[in-house]
Amino acid sequence: MQRGQANRDLATHARAAGVPGTTKARTTAPTQSAPPLVKPVIGTRSPLPVPAALRPFGRAAFTGVGTWHPSGRRVDGVPAIYETTLVPPGGGPRAGVAWMDTRLLSARPYSGSKSPGGGPYRYTAPIEPAQAASLVAAFNGGFKMSDAHGGYYTEGRMIDPLVPGAASLVIYATGNVSVGA
Repeated sequence: MQRGQANRDLATHARAAGVPGTTKARTTAPTQSAPPLVKPVIGTRSPLPVPAALRPFGRAAFTGVGTWHPSGRRVDGVPAIYETTLVPPGGGPRAGVAWMDTRLLSARPYSGSKSPGGGPYRYTAPIEPAQAASLVAAFNGGFKMSDAHGGYYTEGRMIDPLVPGAASLVIYATGNVSVGA
């Protein structure tokens, strides 16, 4: 799907010095070879411990399956995202799995430029350079509202009615994320 066509993109931003819901944190590229010019300051929220390795389903056919390694930008010099792979039960291609430190990151929905419609929105595709400065990860919604058979509520507006009993991804004002009916 091309940029801006998804109905709901989810961007994960660094928290500013550990303050939830803000997007002005210092981040460094993962390939930066020189040490940061400023001593890392995490603020009042310390990072979570590195996740424990995942047990493979059956016998691991590839080395490193289930072993986490840092990925992407760092937040104040600390890894905020780890990734690994797993082979699904029964075999098949490896699937990527990401773990994100919710103490260092906050989520923000970005409405697509074409779907769901009903804009303008405060946060929409394409992501502006000022917002990209704290962007750590982005995920495409992967479908258009006409195919979703669900709802969309953002910025105090009901764009498509939510479906009772159906799962909803909820992003709170603090940037915390939950899934519920």
